[in-house]
Amino acid sequence: MLQLFRQSTRHNLFDVCGLKENSPFQIDGNLGGPTGLIEMLVQSHDGVVRLLPALPQAWPEGKFGGLRARGGLEIDLEWKDGKATTATLRANLNRTHTVAAPKGQTIASVTESGRKIEPVASAEGRVQLEVKAGRSYRMSFS
Repeated sequence: MLQLFRQSTRHNLFDVCGLKENSPFQIDGNLGGPTGLIEMLVQSHDGVVRLLPALPQAWPEGKFGGLRARGGLEIDLEWKDGKATTATLRANLNRTHTVAAPKGQTIASVTESGRKIEPVASAEGRVQLEVKAGRSYRMSFS
């Protein structure tokens, strides 16, 4: 990822093919680069939504909003000292999701409209969370 930014990304954040000043615009870097960054923050493959699966040490704190996961989830998340603090999941579909906490963390609590929800715990810091379209779910981590 660093090579993409260092060698072929212009000041306007467009990726180009080559190192010359007039190098042509390159679509795979312009679409693949941001996708790679998003995959470091949220992954949703094989029926599991993974939060901060590959957070780089260079980003000890931060937040994102509005990232989409498979199955109709929109996710906002904040982290500090390399650890997730809170996440909000907005459901667009009625569905049960498997959500994995960041490595070394667990999902401490889940609330919906201020009401505590007891998701079904499963292996490896994962929970099964049944969501309803139009509702938001707030997670905290330990």
